[in-house]
Amino acid sequence: MHPPAQHRAHPAPSGLLAGLVVLTAAGLSACGTVNSARPLPPGQHQVGVTLGGPLLRVGGATLAMPNLVLQGRSGVALLADRPLDVDYGLNLTTAAFGIVAVHGGASWLALDQRGALPALSLSNRLWVADNHLDFTKASGTRGLHAVDQVELTTSWDTSPALLYGGAAQYIDFREPSLLLTPFVGAAWHLGKGWDLQTEFRHYSISRDNPQANVDWITWGPGAMGATLSISKHTGSISKRTGGSQ
Repeated sequence: MHPPAQHRAHPAPSGLLAGLVVLTAAGLSACGTVNSARPLPPGQHQVGVTLGGPLLRVGGATLAMPNLVLQGRSGVALLADRPLDVDYGLNLTTAAFGIVAVHGGASWLALDQRGALPALSLSNRLWVADNHLDFTKASGTRGLHAVDQVELTTSWDTSPALLYGGAAQYIDFREPSLLLTPFVGAAWHLGKGWDLQTEFRHYSISRDNPQANVDWITWGPGAMGATLSISKHTGSISKRTGGSQ
């Protein structure tokens, strides 16, 4: 459940998919989500699924970790007259293997977009995984693990898409360290409240990867990652942008 740059070797079950799920569980905080660039105002909601994660080479092929995350967001309040929302989700891939991996958090729009000046949002998200339901493991190897994610996001909402970028810091409560992760993405507005999102992250850019038996795709320290999301908004589309365009 560490970001990729901190992964340690784990015995993998037989089969490629099962082996990747072991790495997925170990890299809990590297799961992808629908972006939090524009927190939702009260009464607004969003539900979506995200597929992907860190990229690695397996048998000569480039694959993304098979994270499939079901997520929701709900606007709950206005703080300093700007929207505050909460998000929550479940990793469906790990659940199929007896690992319950969930997340929950909150985001606040600190600054509205003013023409060419981007909006700014602040987010905090807690990732928790528990494998006590994985009865293929000895009871002594089961446990609970948590990672906190603090994120700063700038964004520009244009007529066809929301463009965003920022940086995240992951805090592993067992081994806290500096694990900066820059990211960029775009959420394309498809109409009728639907968005299609693509996102790229460089996980743990501030730390070398000590795990030699996993061939991460990277330009240096850490690991590159890519995710694809599809989501649906309910309520007024104009209210969700959080600032002038």
